[in-house]
Amino acid sequence: MNRYFRLFAVLAAFVSLMAAGIVLANSSAQIEDEPIAAVQSVAIDQQPVDTNFSYQGRLKRQGAPYTGSCAFQFELWDAAAGGTQKGSMTLNAVALTEGLFSVELDFGDQFWGDALWLATAVQCPGDNGYTDLGREPLTAVPYALGLRPGTTVQNQNGNALTGISQAESKAGLVGLNLGQAGYGVYGSAVDGSGIFGNSINWIGVYGETDAVGGTGASGVWGRANNSGGIGVVGYAPQPDSIGVKGAANASGGVGVWGESTANTGVYGVSGSGVGIWGTSTNASGVYGVSGGQYSGGVYGLNTTNGYGVYGTSADGIGVVGKSENGTAVFGRSTNGLAGDFKGTVRTEILQITGGSDLAERFAISDAEQAKPGTVMVIDPDNPGHLMPSSGAYDRKVAGVVSGAGDVQPGLTLHQEGVLEGDTVMAIAGRVYVWADASNAAIQPGDLLTTSATPGHAMKVTDHNRAQGAILGKAMTSLEDGQGLVLVLVSLQ
Repeated sequence: MNRYFRLFAVLAAFVSLMAAGIVLANSSAQIEDEPIAAVQSVAIDQQPVDTNFSYQGRLKRQGAPYTGSCAFQFELWDAAAGGTQKGSMTLNAVALTEGLFSVELDFGDQFWGDALWLATAVQCPGDNGYTDLGREPLTAVPYALGLRPGTTVQNQNGNALTGISQAESKAGLVGLNLGQAGYGVYGSAVDGSGIFGNSINWIGVYGETDAVGGTGASGVWGRANNSGGIGVVGYAPQPDSIGVKGAANASGGVGVWGESTANTGVYGVSGSGVGIWGTSTNASGVYGVSGGQYSGGVYGLNTTNGYGVYGTSADGIGVVGKSENGTAVFGRSTNGLAGDFKGTVRTEILQITGGSDLAERFAISDAEQAKPGTVMVIDPDNPGHLMPSSGAYDRKVAGVVSGAGDVQPGLTLHQEGVLEGDTVMAIAGRVYVWADASNAAIQPGDLLTTSATPGHAMKVTDHNRAQGAILGKAMTSLEDGQGLVLVLVSLQ
């Protein structure tokens, strides 16, 4: 027959709740006329909380409270019967006074919100062995229910949960997910911020991943599910502050990576400053790679008077383009300049594919008559000006107005502020010219000079008069009348 039975047992709350200011009492006794003391904040040494907890009980032996010293065995189980033992400990000399005893139990880090049971056995002097007192469920203080797995912590007027750490490289709040594609910390908000990070001297939000490349893992991931939404926003309201910064300290690492299968990997916009700023001490400030046809590794767009892509350097190179088989640097403009350079431009090989003649801008005395293909001569009354030709074998011949027959100037010479002019005239290369074959048919290879028809060329038939009045050689024929002839301009 069991000689022992517990009169009562009290399991104190976890020390984490005690640290929060929750005090438990299991007694109906009251002290007369004793004022209730106000709870005050007490400065304590901030030490890590351990895993022990207090256990109190009262033991009777043969119907009477026992006084003396007994040995106790405590076991932690995950079921009321059977199950798996989670821990055990033995206390050999526990003092009991009138049956009352109090012990400190520690089974390690076992309390994760799952139901557990405490089994107790006792052996007092004179006993042949331990007497099993059965198992009892470990119950939580009501407030501890707010920390069980899957619970929601709410605070209508302040922070629902605050984590504070003062140790170096430690976290105020840690979220851990051991499943695939889960979240260590997940934040969601209807109108505010899902996750907000603030730091006085360091990092507001820090993300880190140990996964290798190609797994899709990331230290920080931002996603926008609706049109116009933004996955990650960086905001810097103060001078020299940075909204989003990417840094890579190892070879092959990337500070900021933008990737898109259908749109924009990285997009930067600014009202008055810099949309995207990249800087590096030993490598590339901004590096862009694209595998799509007609797409750009780095794409710059300016809708007003600024720059789509702007590069500057004190002693090196502002913009570098490199390609093994394609185009290193490509510029396109519908109405403006595809490229604009201030200073000396040097190249090993220059290929011009947009036109076929060497041209120069001139001021024209009779600009209305200078349509594309018009033969031009030097205007003797206006130094530096040209005018349409008006006579045969004119030694003042200077060239042909570019643009006739859809042949555009290949290379145009012009110095701003000096010898200004608006008419582009071919002085060398291939260009279409208005010709008159009334006096003689024109065949490829014929020398051309000015004709009596204003602004037209004709075939040279008097070589003595043609000396110094040669416009160039015909490359196409004109049997009679007037029309366009392709000429290789080579003034003689």
